[in-house]
Amino acid sequence: NNGIKGVFVSIYDCNRLKTVYTGYSDEGGVWSYDEAVEGNTYKVYYTHVLYKFEKNVIQITASQENEIETVRGTRLYNGLEESDAEDFTYATLNGSAIKITAYSGNSDTVVIPANIDGYTVQELGDNVFKNKIAIKCVILPEGMNKIGSGCFYGCTALEDIRFSSTVSNIGNSAFESCKKLTQIEFPAKLTGIGSHAFYNCTGLTKLEIPDSVNAI
Repeated sequence: NNGIKGVFVSIYDCNRLKTVYTGYSDEGGVWSYDEAVEGNTYKVYYTHVLYKFEKNVIQITASQENEIETVRGTRLYNGLEESDAEDFTYATLNGSAIKITAYSGNSDTVVIPANIDGYTVQELGDNVFKNKIAIKCVILPEGMNKIGSGCFYGCTALEDIRFSSTVSNIGNSAFESCKKLTQIEFPAKLTGIGSHAFYNCTGLTKLEIPDSVNAI
């Protein structure tokens, strides 16, 4: 089988308590890290917005005999196209990036474009999808790093949120009362989760918080 290109790989050294490697898999799905310290324990995180992995985190103790096990991924949502850029209102952050401030579409699946009008989509603002009860799935683009407060508050039909590898901050009450969410795969770059971000998400039974998170 061919490997998966563009998988974001992050390695966390459990002994040194820091991330020691970030990178992407190549055309053949291959990546490498050759600075592991023998005897140290590492967590390897895998993220790709369009694939679900049988394991998105592996823990291993470095030794000359050990090799990272092969992780298989299943492609999700074949044939999906980006949502119409005209469905989004935005504000500029700087000369090249924007924050989405509103959404006017009515699709149950939202694939947020990576670029709109030549700008990189970098943030989702506060309350952008609040109480949009028809939305079932949202796919975030590479380059987006922030999800605003209350962004998906009350999206009671939301079943799947696919984080890009670049998301680092989730705002207060961002997914509050998203009762059909049953699991979340956080990106390895995530550093902050706001207050009540997943409050009243009654379908969630377990959350695995990445080691990169330093504020909740």
